[in-house]
Amino acid sequence: MWTNNKLQAILNDLNKVDWSFEASSSNGDLTSLHPYPARFIPAIPKTIIEMVQKYNKHKKLRILDPFAGCGTVLTEGLKHNCDVVGIDINGLAHLLEEVYTTSVSKLDVHKLTLLKMNVMRVLRSNKHVVPTPDIPHLDHWFDLNSITLISNTLFVINKEKVKKVRQLGLLSLSRILVQLSRQKSETQYVAVQKFLTNEQKINLLSDSFDIVIDFYSKQKKFKNKSSCILGDSRQSDTYLNVSNINLVITSPPYPNAYEYWLYHKYRMYWMGMDPIWSRTNEIGTRPHYSGSGKKNEWDFYRDIKKILFQIDKVSSKDALQFWVVGDSIIKGKKINNSKIVIDAALEIGWENVATCRRKINRKRSSFQGIGNKEFENLLIFAK
Repeated sequence: MWTNNKLQAILNDLNKVDWSFEASSSNGDLTSLHPYPARFIPAIPKTIIEMVQKYNKHKKLRILDPFAGCGTVLTEGLKHNCDVVGIDINGLAHLLEEVYTTSVSKLDVHKLTLLKMNVMRVLRSNKHVVPTPDIPHLDHWFDLNSITLISNTLFVINKEKVKKVRQLGLLSLSRILVQLSRQKSETQYVAVQKFLTNEQKINLLSDSFDIVIDFYSKQKKFKNKSSCILGDSRQSDTYLNVSNINLVITSPPYPNAYEYWLYHKYRMYWMGMDPIWSRTNEIGTRPHYSGSGKKNEWDFYRDIKKILFQIDKVSSKDALQFWVVGDSIIKGKKINNSKIVIDAALEIGWENVATCRRKINRKRSSFQGIGNKEFENLLIFAK
């Protein structure tokens, strides 16, 4: 249990931090290998973990992120010798979390290199070795050449018997899948002609494999335990194997902001995931909160309260929670999401012991979203 003096000491130190981290970014970090946007800058979880460890030297941290995204909290936790648990509703996020938190050996890197060679051999044969997958509106978003190239690549990758090598192959393909499609960009969901030649597409894939191979050939192994769960963080079944959490670091998806399933749904379709399930269960997704959507801030409140209830059940008595939260605009009305999270936490028995303000570097954001473009709050909770 945190004593009043120790808790006050950590809060004093946290209040001295410039949480904007103007000079920091995720560039060069493990989680920057893929353009999936749900990520912290690593400096945020790194600073929190180091601060908590400073005042909690004799107890090992077990960290939970119930909106794990691409896994920045998880990888920072592993770097700091903590056990970590990540939950996400998005199949692509789950894949990235598993890839980023898995220790990769020199043998694994060698097998990935061989996998790349096999992919290149098949692609340069110019044969369509597998049937076209049954994906909605595929020929609108991909030309026939890209469909053949991606199908053949997946055929080779999915024959790989070692799971982590197979997942690294999927990462290598997924990184550049939007470039192989007609989707204009990672954050612009409109079809355009790109006029790439077959050779240019093969080179894109080859280079992507090389980037992943190079990165993991230099990556240090993680020693601590990680658990990555594909599931709904509101549901009790998701937490069946989760316990003894003493630190939560997270940032919820804001209502009416970014649709994670939409901009990455063809990545998910190609890799056998279910984007429609993710869309149905994703918290805050725009269609539910805009236009004819019937949800409002009270729906968000109920979702957050359910999650906090589940977190409370798996947390130790001395646990701390850190939530990075920004505002939203729902049908022209500005929504104070921080107050929603604070009120929901209080209902469950968690006190908002401190709030730190951080300025957002909009140039660093891959997607601007809808809501407060200037600031976020770091909310700190204790029992």
